[in-house]
Amino acid sequence: MWELGDSATVSLDIAAAVAFGTPAYNNFYYGFDDFGLADTVLALALPIVFSRNWTLTPTVNFTTLLDSNARETFSKPDNILFGVGLTYRY
Repeated sequence: MWELGDSATVSLDIAAAVAFGTPAYNNFYYGFDDFGLADTVLALALPIVFSRNWTLTPTVNFTTLLDSNARETFSKPDNILFGVGLTYRY
């Protein structure tokens, strides 16, 4: 955690996840009936706490399809997503 002045702090959150699909799941989302690793996501977030109540959180996520059948289904199997969240706690 880093401090930005008297009242603001910043931290770095790192997350990763892998999805394993059943035949029904993979058929619904990707169009093939088989067990297997479906996709993964790597995420970075930078929560900036401005006060006891307010947090601004920019995020960047990288997603990719792992299964070769799923990768062939989509023209863009790898994606980068950006976002910003604003949280008020009371």
